[in-house]
Amino acid sequence: DLPKPSIGNVEILREPVAPFTLQKILISAAKKNKETNWIAVKNLEAVVNNINIPDDVRILYPPFLLLDPVSQEKFLSQDSFTYDEALLAVKLLWYKPHSSGQLTLHGAEQSVWSAKIACTDDSEAYKKQFDNLPSVILLDHRQLLSFLADPEHTAHGTLSEKSHIIIDDASMLEDTATRAYGWYCAIDTLRAGAKGNNELTGFTDILSLWIERTRNSQDIRYLTTPDLTHPDAISLRDRADDLLYQDNLSSSVKQIISHALSILNPDNLGGRIAFIEQRFNGSLILQSVPEYLGDFLQKTLYEKFCVSLVLPQAKNTRLAEILPKNVVQSPRNISSQNCPFSINIDESNSIKEIFENPPEGKTILLATSKRSIDEAFMRHSIPMEKRGVTLICQGFSGGINRTRAEFLESEGIVIWMLTPWAYEGVYLPENSADRLLFTGLPFDHPSHAILSKRAEHFRDPFNEYSLPRMLSRIFRLLRTFSFHCKKGAIAHFLDQRINTKRYGNDVKAYLNEIVSVTEEEVNDEEKQMKLL
Repeated sequence: DLPKPSIGNVEILREPVAPFTLQKILISAAKKNKETNWIAVKNLEAVVNNINIPDDVRILYPPFLLLDPVSQEKFLSQDSFTYDEALLAVKLLWYKPHSSGQLTLHGAEQSVWSAKIACTDDSEAYKKQFDNLPSVILLDHRQLLSFLADPEHTAHGTLSEKSHIIIDDASMLEDTATRAYGWYCAIDTLRAGAKGNNELTGFTDILSLWIERTRNSQDIRYLTTPDLTHPDAISLRDRADDLLYQDNLSSSVKQIISHALSILNPDNLGGRIAFIEQRFNGSLILQSVPEYLGDFLQKTLYEKFCVSLVLPQAKNTRLAEILPKNVVQSPRNISSQNCPFSINIDESNSIKEIFENPPEGKTILLATSKRSIDEAFMRHSIPMEKRGVTLICQGFSGGINRTRAEFLESEGIVIWMLTPWAYEGVYLPENSADRLLFTGLPFDHPSHAILSKRAEHFRDPFNEYSLPRMLSRIFRLLRTFSFHCKKGAIAHFLDQRINTKRYGNDVKAYLNEIVSVTEEEVNDEEKQMKLL
């Protein structure tokens, strides 16, 4: 049952850690064909590939995932191709995809897709999706938020005060809103779009040099007014402005240049976090995102539409960045399902012991960083192989799709090691894993360029901001595990801080609340959902 809340009164739907909540929401919404339901999810591709979508639900792909036929025709008619362009061209002709999810894109192929053949908000292929919309629309957070902020967007003609907006995985809303309202210029993507265009290549080279000089070897460098009023920055803005009038550039490239122009404008520094970032693989990103999101969401979303947010059932979930204090909230639970696994807090065990005496069956091991995965692979891969144990490591054994396939196909004792951030989006068949190991609590990195700035909004940054974000991430990870764990599976927490730090009691209370079994008898709805 999905009763529609009143405008301005945000309904908080508390979901259990057990699976199938989104499936139930879709089925319930499909039955209410007299009103429009917009259901926004964190990862649209994963949902489409792994959840049964009712026939009368329209899937709205975001422009960056959707292929633009006009841009594809221009791309395929090029006189010459780079290695990555040639690979992508072959895949386009072979698979004839509608979206990037129907292809497997590797490395620089993704940059070519983004720069040369992806849709933008203005592409006809994207806008065509909004014709004759049914009563249920499935889309992703970022797309919904993007057009809510743009009154001229095609979608505004289909949104009304009678529309019910349901946001699944709302604990991720801060991150997805940051993306939706941000300006991004990735040098790798811009360079992929510059192939064959001397003017754009020259601009990309000069922008790269300006970035390198400005950041001065720093991984994170916040932009200031002197940076953007320097004559070199002014010259870059002039060149970017001229490029926007070129007819031979794709819409995607023009969008990237437009974002770069907005970032380089010193008038746009107020109320935003603008910075240069060098990623661990050496790639350079120029970014600018809003510093405050709550008031923006209230003006564009909560005050205009009937909104329901799906959040963890734990009552102490605090999301101050997306729910200002003056927003009226109406919480209610939406299910009484049992947790399909048990939890064990075991500080006596360690990751070293796990590798020396690996448990039977299939284990998913969540590492605290990519570096710890690298160290584990270098130290343990050969000894474990000699003992007949399969060790699969994110990065060393391939990307998520490849390591996922290897984990499913391997037999005997198997350990799949990946980061919590990568695991959140993993879908596996039922009964695929025996245990989930947390080697550490999945806190955000304390020096994160955006989150470290937002933490400064709070009197007690750790307890009011960092801890709630970490607890919500634990919920999402356990919910992911619940989809594919075996009967009798266990989630182990090996972090000693749960028993030694003051906040450990908060972690224990949170875990107890989200996995506790309700007193009322759980009916057979899990079986019904599996049949659906």
